[in-house]
Formats: sequence, structure tokens, C-alpha cells
Amino acid sequence: DSVQECAAWRLIQRLSLFDLRQVDDARFVLVRMPDYVVPLLERALRDENRYVRLHAAQCLERRTARNRAAHAGLAQAVLDPSIGGVAAAALGASGLASAGAPLVAGLRASTAHELQVACLSGLERLLVSPPLESSAAGAARLPQATWSAQLEQLYGLEALCQPRALGTDARTQADLPLDLRQAAAQCLLALDAVTRDQGHSVWSFLCDLA
Repeated sequence: DSVQECAAWRLIQRLSLFDLRQVDDARFVLVRMPDYVVPLLERALRDENRYVRLHAAQCLERRTARNRAAHAGLAQAVLDPSIGGVAAAALGASGLASAGAPLVAGLRASTAHELQVACLSGLERLLVSPPLESSAAGAARLPQATWSAQLEQLYGLEALCQPRALGTDARTQADLPLDLRQAAAQCLLALDAVTRDQGHSVWSFLCDLA
């Protein structure tokens, strides 16, 4: 009702404060509030204050699958340079099949490696936690292999997630930022897209990082 919404808006307004304790307290409550707060957080993604946008996106990420009503706003926010990475993380946390499209769009549209890392990490999260498939007998989770194949068919993820494909000009794989190479490798493994010849080098690279 209006009283609950007013209380939620007061908390959202606190996200712009410089007092981080008040910001943390507001986020803590917003993450745990009932789902009526999700459309309000989605509106906050378009706030003129960058910190309100950023912290609202963080709240939606921490709500994980309970952020699904904000999907459209998060899909737009992926292309906002100030909050794109957090919006991508929130989409990956949503568990929605439709979250794949804006993550791929962000990966293709941006050369900022921070956003590319976030989009790859979001795609990896979708790959390892397939969405629920509704049926007459109730909701069942899609098999991981089926879900990986669907994402690959829709978006050509194997080619898109190759580390070399994320570079520009004559840059080699080794020239790319380490966190971007790691995110690409993890996404390829989650997609089960590495060939036998690639497998050794991908696993060796990740083991060396560990």
C-alpha cells in the first residue's frame, strides 16, 4: 500500500547519502523487503543520482531470483556506463532465460573490460544454474546440457566467449586483462565448449590462477 511504498522510497533516498553506514542499513532492509519493492528499485535505476542507481542495482543483485520483475530496467541499465557491471551481475543472478540477451548485447556493445567481465560472469552464472521450466507436473530445472546448448544456439556463445574474440586489432590473448581472460575461460567451461585440445590449456590457466 502507499504507506509501505513511502517507507521504501525513504530507504531508496538514503542510498544517495555519503554516510556509508546509513547506505548499508538501507540496502540491508531493501534486499529483505517483500517483492513490492522491486518495481521501485527498478525505477531507481533511472535516478539522476549515480549512487542511487548503483546501490539500487546492488540491491537487485542481492535479491537474486527475487529481482525478476526488474528485468526490463536491468536490461537497459547494462548499457549505462556508471552501473552496467552491477546490472549485468543482477541479470545473471535472476536465473531468467531472457537475461541472456541483454548480457550478450552488453558484451558485444562495449569494449570496457570491466563490463565485459561482468557480462561473462553473468552468463556463466546462468549456465551453471539453469532456469526453471514449467510443466503440467510443476516446475523443473532444465538440464544443464540442454540449457547450455540453447544459449549457444541463440547467441553463438562459444565464439563470443573466446578470449581472442574479446580483443581488438592485433592484441593477443595474453595481452588481455587477466580478469577478462579468467571470466572467458570460466564461461567456456560452464558452456562445456572447450575441445579436447583446448581443455588442457584452459584448465592449466585456471589452475595457475588458483
